[in-house]
Amino acid sequence: ILNHHPSNSALTWPQVEHGNFLKDAQFTDGYATLQKHEFSFDLQANPHQLLDAAALFSQYKSVPVAVNHMACLHLGQSDAEDEKSIATWRDGLKALANLPHVSMKLSMLDFCEKDWWQSDEGEASIGGLVQEVIGLFGCDRCMFASNMPVDQFVGGEEFSIGRIYAAFKKMSSRYGAEAQKQLFHDTAAKFYHLPL
Repeated sequence: ILNHHPSNSALTWPQVEHGNFLKDAQFTDGYATLQKHEFSFDLQANPHQLLDAAALFSQYKSVPVAVNHMACLHLGQSDAEDEKSIATWRDGLKALANLPHVSMKLSMLDFCEKDWWQSDEGEASIGGLVQEVIGLFGCDRCMFASNMPVDQFVGGEEFSIGRIYAAFKKMSSRYGAEAQKQLFHDTAAKFYHLPL
């Protein structure tokens, strides 16, 4: 978890002291040892940190990477701020999508767009963002994830795992059976070496 924002404390996770870990020599030296042990890396960072992440990941192509939570896009500020956030997010996603060893978790959608599940408009909006990510990475590099129980703390009791996966099913309905299997199972099983 490297989420840090220079001016918005709500986008800085607890105990993330600064926003330069992806360029920090001690951190990058530690990251380099992952390939020696054949480990993978899960990244949680804000959109403005994604270009630095892509630069680091491009140097270690044998380290598989899962980017968590749709790369932590956070909407619901002003229209101007949201537009700026989406543009920064898209730039970072494109850089990451160009790296074949990087995958994306489609999760924590309520952080991305608060209460999206409470209206058809919200579902359509978040669905469009999910489709954008899948379009960049492909179904073979995307995985649906619930982020439970954290999402329920944020979204409330009505925001159940059943509701989340019903939305995922709807979002994936445009794809064939093989692509859906990748989104719901195969990508995660392959990435985490799960014997499933």
